[in-house]
Amino acid sequence: MSKPIIFAKTTGLFNRNSATKLRIKLPPLFSIIIPTYNRRESLRLVLHSLARQTISKNIFEVIVVNNFPDIAIHDIIEEAVDAINIVAISEPNNGAHNARNRASSMAKGEYLLFIDDDCEALPSFLEKYHKAVSCYNPIIGGGRIEVKWDNPPPDWIARFEHLMGHINYGSKTFWLRPGLTANGGNLLVRHDFFEKIGGMEPDQVGKIILGAGDTALSLTANQHGHNVLWVGDAMVFHHQKKAVNAKINDLMRREFNNGIMIAYEALTRHHSASRKRMCVISWRLLATSIKQFYQGLITCQKHAFIASVLTICRIVGAHWFYFCKGMTIKTINFEKSNNK
Repeated sequence: MSKPIIFAKTTGLFNRNSATKLRIKLPPLFSIIIPTYNRRESLRLVLHSLARQTISKNIFEVIVVNNFPDIAIHDIIEEAVDAINIVAISEPNNGAHNARNRASSMAKGEYLLFIDDDCEALPSFLEKYHKAVSCYNPIIGGGRIEVKWDNPPPDWIARFEHLMGHINYGSKTFWLRPGLTANGGNLLVRHDFFEKIGGMEPDQVGKIILGAGDTALSLTANQHGHNVLWVGDAMVFHHQKKAVNAKINDLMRREFNNGIMIAYEALTRHHSASRKRMCVISWRLLATSIKQFYQGLITCQKHAFIASVLTICRIVGAHWFYFCKGMTIKTINFEKSNNK
């Protein structure tokens, strides 16, 4: 296990010793956790956005978890030293859940705040969360994510931005009804609750992307009687590249992974009734795909045909994982037990 490299503000009224003493007396309210995987320039952008927050830098710390240790990030971390308290660690085991769980074990904040390495927080991001925490004292919460393209994408892609993390329940703050979840690219959770439930469930085993970690966290909170607090004005941008992400094959990949998550949820949460649940979901998805296809024939709209194909990809992903990879669930459970 690598030793964390800690950087603290050392200019102005602060030096390394006084900053250390301050953190002991006044632990940060937020521990912002950023898993990163071979995205140096994106990481630089998200750290820059956190350095421009309108709230005091003393109430939050940043923990960057390098999930691809072959690529060094220390030079990027050092660029942020004068603006924020930041910790850089490495986690060689792939998967955002491994990175987030590792970071939570050393976090000092009352709340953990998860953000992706290709996101960019608005300057008021933490200020809005601070206000929401003070007023509502939530166990779990989440905020708005808008997709930001490097170049203008084709018009039809807007209907599928939810596959890229776009989520928007409105700009106000309110409790979501049970079943509605926050996205892991902008997710708040009480540190003690996160540790109580054993951290985040696996969202990746080997090269199989489950995508279930953040969704399962919200649903687990519901099971414990806690609704998700929606903080609509705590917003981040999720950066996407037109040349890579505005392609049908990339959307198909995402929907295939969503199908894997359906099968994973059926196997882990419904157990003996999983086969019946898979049949019900599959028939519903097939009916939806047929409806989308006929809508495309009638209206000659490209997005309807694309939606039909993507729904089929979800069905294929679900059945592939359920029937071909279901035995990996035992490995998943063993890994989770070992991580606790």
